[in-house]
Amino acid sequence: MSIKLLSAAALSLALMGGAAYAQATSSTSSDNPSQNTASDAVILGNKDKMGAFYTDESMATLKTDDEMRTAWSGLTAEDQTAFRSECQALTQQDSEAATTDPMSPSVQEFCGKIGAF
Repeated sequence: MSIKLLSAAALSLALMGGAAYAQATSSTSSDNPSQNTASDAVILGNKDKMGAFYTDESMATLKTDDEMRTAWSGLTAEDQTAFRSECQALTQQDSEAATTDPMSPSVQEFCGKIGAF
């Protein structure tokens, strides 16, 4: 009976280990940026970078256009490119089909304004 118990325990551990491995190695982000959701956004989700464009910590109200332009000019070229890329991908995704994670109105407004910079 102890052999059966040990065999069952070993099988259980092997099955749980396989499931844990599969969960740890899967990715929620797509290689195709147009298939990413708002929750996949890297720089748009960065409060340190985004905070410069909003009047409050809740990031509900954008600063004036002049203040946004000043904050935009303070970013590195890489950050500016990342913002544009993520906004473009999310805008394209939002317009193609109904999504389960659409852009918030605040992010839509932000993306619309940086397009002019």
